[in-house]
Amino acid sequence: MNLIRKAMIKNLLLLFFSITVLNGSLAYAQSKKEIIEKLNHQADSLKKALSSKTETIKQLELKVSKLQSTIEAAKDTVESLEAKMDSISKSFAGKATAIDSLTTELTKVRTVFEYFKAEERRLSAKNESLILEISSLKQKLGEPDPTVAKDTAIAKDTTVAKDAAVAKEEKTAEVPVKPAVAEEVKSGQK
Repeated sequence: MNLIRKAMIKNLLLLFFSITVLNGSLAYAQSKKEIIEKLNHQADSLKKALSSKTETIKQLELKVSKLQSTIEAAKDTVESLEAKMDSISKSFAGKATAIDSLTTELTKVRTVFEYFKAEERRLSAKNESLILEISSLKQKLGEPDPTVAKDTAIAKDTTVAKDAAVAKEEKTAEVPVKPAVAEEVKSGQK
């Protein structure tokens, strides 16, 4: 009996240790199961966050792509506008050169015009002088000529009108007459 008792105690102890180990294993398994569930929950949360971040990144990539295409279009527009601006600048430079050339020509034409006006005045004065001289010679010869007096009056009226027109044109002239150019024209006329 002692032996049976010992065997029973031994079996009971063994059963007790087995139950304890089993309980410990079950507790450990339960603890592992909870850890696994927590880890699965965290993994799911991370997957959702990663999915959200991935979607955000895709949207940002689309925006970047659109911005890049917009930037490229803007660069093309800027290059086109720069080309147009260069073309317009060249056109303006050509027109400025043409304007300078025309201004020079206008100055020369005005100088020639002034020279001819002066010549007309000189010749008109000489004409009047000659008319007066002819009239005086005719009077000395005893021939009064009414047409000579009439021509003299017309010549004086014409000279006065021309002098008034010349004075008006001189006031409105934009470019002053250069005496050197007048001399050049005068010497070219002789």
